[in-house]
Amino acid sequence: MSERFIRSETWMRHRINVEVYLPVPGIMDKEEAPAMGNSPLERDENIMKFAEEMWFPQYFRAVKGIIETYEKSEAPIRFIKGQPISLIPLPMGEYARLGHDGSIIIDNDTACGMKKIGPGAQVFGVMVAQKMLAYKGAKQFSEITRQIVPDIDEYLLKFLFAELFGEIVCGQNAPSLYWMDEDCKNHLKREVLKIAWQ
Repeated sequence: MSERFIRSETWMRHRINVEVYLPVPGIMDKEEAPAMGNSPLERDENIMKFAEEMWFPQYFRAVKGIIETYEKSEAPIRFIKGQPISLIPLPMGEYARLGHDGSIIIDNDTACGMKKIGPGAQVFGVMVAQKMLAYKGAKQFSEITRQIVPDIDEYLLKFLFAELFGEIVCGQNAPSLYWMDEDCKNHLKREVLKIAWQ
């Protein structure tokens, strides 16, 4: 089966540019999209119409919901102003990544909450935190966390910071932090927020 990507973009609050990439069937072989028409031109037109009326709005609504969830959280808005977001299918087991241009790339299904990793807002929060760490560093958080978990390494420190920020953004427990004591977690969340607001 041949596959191609189609793209749509829009602007949302806080000057956030959102791009969505969708994989769709090829149009040359009728067997790939039999319900979409008899000729390649007709199939292409119907696939695009279906995408514009059904698929793209679904993904744009998901991103709008993520932004609204972020706005309601205690996280600073300045970290999402002008933030490009791209939705694209990512390889199995990968839910999001940072693009070379500073964009946040989220797997399409993850953004819609269709994967067990957690809500799209939580994954978005984790990516915002990773950008924040690149800018601010984790020294202050490292000092505080090492008082509680002395043997934690640098990778786990950054992972913990990002996951806690994701929880702050979405208002739900991150599945990856199931092992943490609630009092300890709340204490570290307050520290994460202090660093974010500095």
